[in-house]
Amino acid sequence: ENLAAPVNNPDLTAEIKVFADKLRRHDQPTGTQKLWQQLQTKSGTTQLAALQLNEKTLTPLLLAAFPDRIACSRQANGDYLLYGGRGARLAANSPVAKHSWLLVIKIHQPQQGTAIIDQALPLGPEWLKEMQQKTAWQAEIRWDEGQQRVEGYRRKRLGVLKLQSQPCPPNAAATGSVLCDVIRKQGETLLNWSPQVDQFLGRLQLVHFTLGAPWPEISRQSLLQEPETWLLPWLSGINRAVQLKKFDLLPALQQRLDGRQLRQLDELAPARIKVPSGEEMKIDYRNQQPLLAVKLQQLFGLATTPRICR
Repeated sequence: ENLAAPVNNPDLTAEIKVFADKLRRHDQPTGTQKLWQQLQTKSGTTQLAALQLNEKTLTPLLLAAFPDRIACSRQANGDYLLYGGRGARLAANSPVAKHSWLLVIKIHQPQQGTAIIDQALPLGPEWLKEMQQKTAWQAEIRWDEGQQRVEGYRRKRLGVLKLQSQPCPPNAAATGSVLCDVIRKQGETLLNWSPQVDQFLGRLQLVHFTLGAPWPEISRQSLLQEPETWLLPWLSGINRAVQLKKFDLLPALQQRLDGRQLRQLDELAPARIKVPSGEEMKIDYRNQQPLLAVKLQQLFGLATTPRICR
């Protein structure tokens, strides 16, 4: 991936005049042929040799021709990120390592590991300021895994590279959309699956499997696949994991049934049943098979076995 190899020094700044002189003299060594042709094609001119080529004039031409070769420093150890998202590392002892932004001229991929930047031009603060002025702001809303919350930003980017970033409160619609995406992936641990919620779902599941339509199958899995249909309207004001874990899901789930269905559910799969002792005992629906935990003496006088879903 050699755009040009006019010199061997990774820092081309000091050698740019030599390269420019070769271009002006039409002295095109083999290593510069490809760059020469590409620059002529992408700049739309065949008169490059007539230009006053130096670092100031050649760098904009290279930037215009090869914007995908812009790279930004990721860490102080020489790791860079290129315009398209590819990672690369500067060659050892490179004199351009102190620069945050580079225009990569030559890069190669070893058999293993990260790509190596062999030659690059440093891009200074004036270039960065100019790009920041030219680039439009874009709103970005995302789930911060570390902070466990929805965060919003205004950002200016070149490809995947961040030129500028400012915090920006996300709007309600965007926050809800991000939360739904996170719930689809992490809802088993993020949502408050309380015993009351599991009890309600167990009752619905029993009625569905026993009676079928029109009772829908409502399980954790089906709910997590489509949070927009039942949970989104309830997410107003929520943007953090700690809020999701405290939010009571039961009202949102109950609203999936109309009043008639809720009454029928109480008849078909009652939450409690009255035993001969006069007490109302809770039926546990959470483990597929309903369970009534009651002492034997509380059932004395019971004429028939209690039934549900009949």
